[in-house]
Amino acid sequence: MKLLVDASFHTGIKVGIARYIECMVKEMSSLCDVSILTTVPNVFSSVKCKTITIPAWTQSHRGRLLWQLTQLRKYCSTEYDLLFCPTPVAPPFCSIPVISVVHDLTPLIENAIHGPKFKASFLIALKSLKWADYVITDSNYTKQQLIWRRFFPANRIKTVYLGPAIYESYYGCDLGRHLQPYILYVGGHIPNKNVPRLIAAFSQLNLPTNLKLVIVGWGNPNQIGTTLATIKKNKITERVVLLPEISDQELSSLYHYCSIFVFPSLCEGFGLPVLEAMLHGATIACSYSSSLPEIAGNTAVYFDATKINTIRSALELLIDNITLSQELKHAARARAQLFSWKKAAQDVIRLAEKVILQRTHSGFRC
Repeated sequence: MKLLVDASFHTGIKVGIARYIECMVKEMSSLCDVSILTTVPNVFSSVKCKTITIPAWTQSHRGRLLWQLTQLRKYCSTEYDLLFCPTPVAPPFCSIPVISVVHDLTPLIENAIHGPKFKASFLIALKSLKWADYVITDSNYTKQQLIWRRFFPANRIKTVYLGPAIYESYYGCDLGRHLQPYILYVGGHIPNKNVPRLIAAFSQLNLPTNLKLVIVGWGNPNQIGTTLATIKKNKITERVVLLPEISDQELSSLYHYCSIFVFPSLCEGFGLPVLEAMLHGATIACSYSSSLPEIAGNTAVYFDATKINTIRSALELLIDNITLSQELKHAARARAQLFSWKKAAQDVIRLAEKVILQRTHSGFRC
């Protein structure tokens, strides 16, 4: 099979969907011939694949969507068997079958996060999915949201779970050990991540004052400003550590040495940091919203992320109950083994084979 992958979303910054693209392409390239459309071919230099450089102006959100809807199909010659789009968009009138991926519907569910222009372009992209043969989602939660909102028929949606983007690589890195004891949050500062409520809950903990809160992730100046203002308001400046950019090894160290990993997100399509914490055997306190219980299963203490007192209670429970904490650690490591990029890539390739066969027999999109 010859697979064409639209990697235009990846601009060289390894976050979110960019991580998804890298991990998925690496595994798929061991199963079939892969060609990648990209503005950053050096990112894929260690992968067994062919890269096709596309215009740099596609690195902007609007530029990328315009290119995907008007130019992408020109690359889709019958030299390839299928186009894989790791973002929720499908080029119209494509001459080969198309599988697109919807990671989440956060811009629609938590609609205060993004401005009207971004939401409008997100809706345009979602409506283009009518040109896709099949859609993949990261969780059953996102699948049900797609069905409920009638963006795509249920019989052409498949859930394919992700694997972890960060593996245990902390050996030789002492960052986590030096920061102990601490509660860890990974995920950035955008509003749906719910960082201000986490900070408020942490400030109210009836626990030793040497316990720190470590916040890892990117945010724009306004979002980080909100975080800093909340820290100052709650008078815990000396107890909170902000780490906007760290290496994979440093992040692995933080997962390994944390007292608790906490994830208070209001809406997720999967919850990759939760899976990574599970893989490292962390004790997890987690919001029960959206896809998170689907991923964490019985490995976490859950809380209502809209209520500060329930976040605080979950953290205090895990600090006080050592037996429960140890039980959750063992359960987390075991459950993490259910998720892998190898399995994800195999699922995508099997689906691609099915879609190609259906298109061949029908002569048109199934």
